[in-house]
Amino acid sequence: MSPNIWQQLKQRGQNAGLTPSVILLAAFAEVLTVWSKNPRFTINLTVLERLPIHPQINQIVGDFTNTNLLAVDNSIPNTFIARALQIQQQLLQDLDHLQISGVEVLRELARRQKTGLTAIMPIVFSSVLGLSSFTQGDLEFSFLGEIVYGISQTPQVSLDYQVTEQNGALIFNWDVVEELFPDGLLDDMFGAYCDLLQQLATDDEVWYAPERSLLPPTQRKQRLAVNATDKPIPETALLHTLVFQQVSLRPQQMAVVTSDRTLTYLEVGDRAINW
Repeated sequence: MSPNIWQQLKQRGQNAGLTPSVILLAAFAEVLTVWSKNPRFTINLTVLERLPIHPQINQIVGDFTNTNLLAVDNSIPNTFIARALQIQQQLLQDLDHLQISGVEVLRELARRQKTGLTAIMPIVFSSVLGLSSFTQGDLEFSFLGEIVYGISQTPQVSLDYQVTEQNGALIFNWDVVEELFPDGLLDDMFGAYCDLLQQLATDDEVWYAPERSLLPPTQRKQRLAVNATDKPIPETALLHTLVFQQVSLRPQQMAVVTSDRTLTYLEVGDRAINW
């Protein structure tokens, strides 16, 4: 994102009381909500934890990153600004308890749920905004040439989102395990994310709109076609008659799907007859 557009986005976020990282994080959560099975999920955040435990702590070379499991609840329709403020409040509350790392929480969760080594929080967000800008004045890496490609590969992580600044511009990328996603899905998600950031930077109404349509036109058209189930029904037809017609036409197809069981048309018909 170019410096001027990025500056506009930060200014609108500042007017709303949001940090730049939270703006990007909340927009990321919006995209995940559209393509997630459940609008309530957890994002694995990397956070800097260089605690003031020694006078020379800032002179120590080492990895001081920790993880925080950020709970996101987008199950209730709301404006972007309201959801972003909720995420920021949850994050601030989490940061008061960094003594317990996300790794420890995952270990305890795996122990209780007996999931073993299963990756249960595989979506990661890493932001270094506000720490230091990556410019020639800060880090003299220009002699290495322009960065044109980079990738991180962390075990049990399926999508790793990193964000930083370079010469006043916003630089962000997603490192993913492409084999875990259907063809074209990641491109649609990333495109929707870029479009949302652009809209948030240039249009105040997007921040306060009760709903946001992030689906690409092709997917929106496909969903409308799949859900176009309207069909003329004869006035003399009875509900149970139509159901039993499906029993004879497609006995092994799913008729009822619940959280704990599924029933085929044949099973529904048998249960109705033997009730």
